[in-house]
Amino acid sequence: MEFEVKKIPGSKVELIITLSVDEWNKFISETLKKISAELKVDGFRPGAVLPREVIEREVGSAAILQEAAESAIRKTYPEVVVKNDIQAIGSPKVEIVKMSEGNPFIFKIEVSVLPDVELPDYRAIAQEISQQRKEVKAEEKEIDDSIEWLRKSRAKLKVANRSAQKGDLIEIDFEGYLNGQLIDELKSKNHPMVLGENRLVRGFEEHLIGLKENEEKEFSLLFPEDYYSQELRGQLVNFKVKVKSVQERELPELNDDFARSLGKFDNLSDLRNKISSNLKIEKEEKEKERIRSLIIKEIAQAAKMELPEVLVKSETERMVEELKGNLKKMGMEFEKYLKEIGKGKDALEREWKSKAEERIRVALCLGEIARREKIEVKEDEIESKINELLRPYQNISEAEKSISAERLREYSRELIRNQKVFELLEKVKSSTK
Repeated sequence: MEFEVKKIPGSKVELIITLSVDEWNKFISETLKKISAELKVDGFRPGAVLPREVIEREVGSAAILQEAAESAIRKTYPEVVVKNDIQAIGSPKVEIVKMSEGNPFIFKIEVSVLPDVELPDYRAIAQEISQQRKEVKAEEKEIDDSIEWLRKSRAKLKVANRSAQKGDLIEIDFEGYLNGQLIDELKSKNHPMVLGENRLVRGFEEHLIGLKENEEKEFSLLFPEDYYSQELRGQLVNFKVKVKSVQERELPELNDDFARSLGKFDNLSDLRNKISSNLKIEKEEKEKERIRSLIIKEIAQAAKMELPEVLVKSETERMVEELKGNLKKMGMEFEKYLKEIGKGKDALEREWKSKAEERIRVALCLGEIARREKIEVKEDEIESKINELLRPYQNISEAEKSISAERLREYSRELIRNQKVFELLEKVKSSTK
């Protein structure tokens, strides 16, 4: 077998593969045996070796050569790819150049490959951006807000024999009508809400303040122009609401006993210190992620590479699948979401193309840095990460329903590799490379 590998524009390679007459004849012979075993011909017992002229009469000589060619391509193409360490992606485009018995078999393949990545001085970029890291601290207001949230989460509820006011937990039935037609997504029964949290459309809760249990009210609201549902943007919607119950929340007194009731805290001051420490750790983690994001984005923007279209298409499709998964968790169908935003899947992918390209550039740069720095990921590290990712699932069979084992392993490997790349960049002391 002879082959020629040539790079062509668009991050692709062209392979011209030539099989000698003897190699080509072997594929033809194997194809004749295969067809012979599968054919049922009157006068021959099943499985008998059929004369070639009989096979040609039944299926035709062209079909024999075509099947032999497909078999040859399936076997030799992967061998050339592996032998030359070609990082092929997507489906190859195959063209048969010469296919005749008694002559060499020649075919040409064009396939997209992972692009060569020309990195900037990533150490210098990491060093410069790392200097932008901010010192973080927990503000007193943040600590107060956290404690207030803890108080509210442990509030006792009791029936309020009065009109509803901010801070009350109420339960309502409501229906929303647009041009006299009931809108399904604006209908709910026994819907709980805390007045003042503004979880529904702006202005809705203000109409409920002052109502008592079993009171009903009708009112109209003009939906904002940035509302997620295109159908309702800028529309005047009529609501019918009935208050089912009004409950007031009794917050626990803020003292040392309250602090001790939450866990192993000596007093209120001890609780505040622990909250302060946790808030600082959380902020430090966010700041670390912010700096890492800035570093890799700067590297990716400065890097030179030619992105193959098939890779961009694959990434946009992956983004769509991620969206579908998120929507499913929220109980919304993808098709309904598209209808709400007034876009089709193709339009969404076109809109996301630049974001997909950015994600690909980042991933390729991380991979190239790992290769240059000889960063390795060990099997025990992958197993540990897999176990960590599977922890939320109750059992393995539950996880297998939604996760590909092969994809999980590759995802775990990438997570660990990327973590090691960032750790290396964070330790940079000089810009030389």
